[in-house]
Amino acid sequence: AYLVVDEETGKTVAEKNASFQAPIASTTKMVTALAARNLVKNNPAVTVTKEAASMTGARAGLRIGEQYLFSDLIRAMLVRSANDAAAALAIASSGSRSAFIAEMNRWCAVHSLTGTRFADPAGLSSQSVSSPAELVSITREFLAVPEFESAASLNSYTLTSTAGRSIPLKSL
Repeated sequence: AYLVVDEETGKTVAEKNASFQAPIASTTKMVTALAARNLVKNNPAVTVTKEAASMTGARAGLRIGEQYLFSDLIRAMLVRSANDAAAALAIASSGSRSAFIAEMNRWCAVHSLTGTRFADPAGLSSQSVSSPAELVSITREFLAVPEFESAASLNSYTLTSTAGRSIPLKSL
């Protein structure tokens, strides 16, 4: 399934099964960023929990108890596709991963994304699904936020804790 849209005109260039739902993996992190931004104001320090630090797959290398600025975790999540950063943002934004997943799904409902649903904030669950057509809508919303567009274009980023520990990250 795919959908190719002209960025300037918004017109469909090519498509095949554009409404077909499939697992969406790390593109989940776009909605994680959007939902977290809606929930958290300013740029608070986020304390890494055991749950966030124990995430598998792509990671930034966060340690339990460390603190990072919210905006720095967003960049780590987007540059490295860091699952530990996604979990830390989810927990900090809503108090728990499950509460945050509910917020992600509410965000989709508000944006009329009826074929998109999330089961985790990092994209690890095959139960998180969307379609090419709805991913185009999500991507437009995501890229409309200058901070996200800028972070998504980075090839590398140095994440620094509030205590000064630096973690060099490269995009996958």
